[in-house]
Amino acid sequence: MLLRDGGKYRWELFGNKDLTLQDIDSNEVRKTIRLGIEYGRLPEDTGDDLPVIMEKLGLLKNGVFNHAAAVLFASHEMPEYSQCLLRLARFKGTDKTEFMDNQRIQGNLFQLLNAAMSFIFKHLSLSGTTDTLEREEHLTVPYKAVREGVVNALTHRSYREAGGSVGVAVYDDRIEIENPGVFPRDWDIEKMKDEHCSEPQNPLIATILYKRKMLENWGRGISLMIDECKKAGLPEPEYRLGNGFVVLVFRFGENNGINTVQVPTRYRLSTD
Repeated sequence: MLLRDGGKYRWELFGNKDLTLQDIDSNEVRKTIRLGIEYGRLPEDTGDDLPVIMEKLGLLKNGVFNHAAAVLFASHEMPEYSQCLLRLARFKGTDKTEFMDNQRIQGNLFQLLNAAMSFIFKHLSLSGTTDTLEREEHLTVPYKAVREGVVNALTHRSYREAGGSVGVAVYDDRIEIENPGVFPRDWDIEKMKDEHCSEPQNPLIATILYKRKMLENWGRGISLMIDECKKAGLPEPEYRLGNGFVVLVFRFGENNGINTVQVPTRYRLSTD
């Protein structure tokens, strides 16, 4: 979705000699391997030796971890990766005049995804239907659509600028998810909505998420979000470009504005 770095000069591939095995969350790495094997996207003989696994995943070369390893699996906050930041805000009304909630979270990609989804769930209304034998609960915006938007923002953003970060803002009438970057060259919003090849800004990071089944390979993310919103009777998601950011907007239906805080408990925060 963003302006591409060329080939071997991609930021995600640059090595960081200061990164050590102690900086890597081994549990999250092994979870990725377990899920990759379960989903048939990694061979069963991937093994359990952490350095070997990281080499196989393309995150370790000649004993040096690259930036992608830190973005995905850093076990703690690292000052040199200040761009691994998530800004979360709930505004009162439809503009940025007054905060109801304001948070800043730093961590690896999986931690940021969980934090974003938890925040969104906290501030979205739930509605219930009893069309089936069991009660079904629905968020103001479909879970799959919002999650796809957050995953895309974290995956396809530009990580090169140390001051950049992903932002999630909840208003009374919409959700906005923004990430630093631009669309690929010669692409516009209409092309993004049509069938298109996947051209990730960070192919290595995207590949790891694909193996964990958090991301698909076929450029269907925007179509999925559109389909989910249509099924819920909501407007299509919108994209805005400007000032080096891509902003994804989910608008609520005419009768689905939110003005209360409800905390759902039945949703998993990330795909297991």
